[in-house]
Amino acid sequence: MAVEFKPDIILTIFNWPISNSLLASFLSLGLIFLTLFIFKKRLKEVPGRFQAAIEIIYEGFFDFYNDILESSKQTKVFFSFLFAFFLYVIVSNWIGLLPGIGSLVVHWGGQTVPLFRSTYSDLNMTLALALISVIGVNIIAIFYLRRFYFKKWLTALAPFEIFSEFAKIISFSFRLFGNIFAGDVLLIVIFSLSGYILPVPFIGLEIFVGFIQALIFTALTAIFLKVALIQTSH
Repeated sequence: MAVEFKPDIILTIFNWPISNSLLASFLSLGLIFLTLFIFKKRLKEVPGRFQAAIEIIYEGFFDFYNDILESSKQTKVFFSFLFAFFLYVIVSNWIGLLPGIGSLVVHWGGQTVPLFRSTYSDLNMTLALALISVIGVNIIAIFYLRRFYFKKWLTALAPFEIFSEFAKIISFSFRLFGNIFAGDVLLIVIFSLSGYILPVPFIGLEIFVGFIQALIFTALTAIFLKVALIQTSH
């Protein structure tokens, strides 16, 4: 297995190219929806140990974002957006660590290419995620603040605000891409040099890194949301 900067195109649908990193993101979404569907079917009024543990985790994340937003009213409104973001990023980060993911290949354009690739080892995917985060925050600010939102764009500091928004996108994109891509390269090198025993601690490290990156990404999104709602209302 080799990881390159450029993702591989594995098929086209109505002339729309589908890369292996995009296919991995679809797999992540499918796993999330399937898990939530099964869990919803098994919800009980009196929770068992597993459901109780999930509820504790859920409440923990609610408190985490509430500490950032410092408003229980806003947290109740935006928690679903932030937590769904977190789930998508962390599952996408972990998907690439599953056994066999990198060894599944397809033949396309006369080449043998991996069927799946870690979603965020592709800069296109991290850029898309950053755009969703930054644009989403601004759309939410417009919806809640309406005309007050545009006050910051009508001052002498407007160029700095524009630069700040672009800086967020670039920072988000390269931070997530750099960490996930570097982790993939590290695992490939370790596997190629030592087989399947020595890499186990490094896989554990990548699981932790994937969690931290997802948490940081959504925490920063929450901070940007809080700042947008505060700054544009003064």
